[in-house]
Amino acid sequence: HPLSPVNASREIISVGGHSVYGAYFEGNTGYRRDETAGIATGEIEQTMYMVTRGDHVNAGCCFDYGNAETDNLDDGKGTMEALYFGTSKGWGHGQ
Repeated sequence: HPLSPVNASREIISVGGHSVYGAYFEGNTGYRRDETAGIATGEIEQTMYMVTRGDHVNAGCCFDYGNAETDNLDDGKGTMEALYFGTSKGWGHGQ
């Protein structure tokens, strides 16, 4: 089923006197694009940045930010390059 867009006006903060709108993700909200061009694929190097707020997380699947499979299937280990932000350790974790 399609995901709904986030409410960008829910998390407004001021940075240097300018309004900055955050993406507050809740159940069934998100973004996905399966047809892309000009992005890293395979073993091509890339850099990803994500700014997060540390008090809005959960232990569930899946909040991933980055490149995913374009067929909406789990194509196996190493087929998705993404940052996970949450408390689950089921897919590995940092120190």
